[in-house]
Amino acid sequence: MAKTAEATTSKNGFAEVAKAFDMTKAFDMTKAFDISKAFDMTKAFGEMKLPGLDVEAVAASQRKNLEALTQANQLAVEGAQSLARRQVEIARAAADEVSTAFREWTEAGAPEDRMAKGVELAKLSYEKSIANARELTELATKASTDVFSVIARRFSEGFDELRLYAKKQSTLR
Repeated sequence: MAKTAEATTSKNGFAEVAKAFDMTKAFDMTKAFDISKAFDMTKAFGEMKLPGLDVEAVAASQRKNLEALTQANQLAVEGAQSLARRQVEIARAAADEVSTAFREWTEAGAPEDRMAKGVELAKLSYEKSIANARELTELATKASTDVFSVIARRFSEGFDELRLYAKKQSTLR
């Protein structure tokens, strides 16, 4: 199959285009946020002399911003994965419970007993659904709180850095 696709693209003249758009490597998140390969402001603007501008301080601040965003992104992904895993676990358990409930409901017995058992199963199902919804809400809230705290902390640090920089600049005058 792969050789057929390769032959077709070569015949059509699109072999190089197909290789250029290899989507298997497009979303490698381990390389997407590699801070060490980020744009180095000190090299780009190191030779420029701007009065009163500490290029190294700006670069360090931006590096910290990128690190905070990377950490927040990682926490968001982990939170979403945790939430999805728990939802799958709940869905599996619910499917098992429905199967068990159906089997019990179809067992022989007095209609009154079956009706009482059905009502009890409905009540238990409702209570479990509420508990599961509460648990999922707490997981989502924790994940978003963790992400927000990283961003909020970096904003606060950024304002502190800016205040110290302004204070330093005022003493140089």
